[in-house]
Amino acid sequence: MTIAPNPTSGLTTLTLNNAWSGDLQLFVVDAVGKAVKVQVIQKVNGLETFDLDLSALPQGAYQIIISTAKEAVVKSMIKL
Repeated sequence: MTIAPNPTSGLTTLTLNNAWSGDLQLFVVDAVGKAVKVQVIQKVNGLETFDLDLSALPQGAYQIIISTAKEAVVKSMIKL
């Protein structure tokens, strides 16, 4: 998973390039471990991008987690 731009002031794009497909869970977790945004995203095999609007969140460090029932990927990001 890639996140760009990172750091961001609000809008960012997640890019997934893997064999996962179907409903995926997306979590944005703050520095104290609280999920501040949760949504389901739909993915088809291969390369796919998703827009993520973080403009309502305060400045700080966040973890972006995308998971299936069996696997997860985690990336750090900074909200300006």
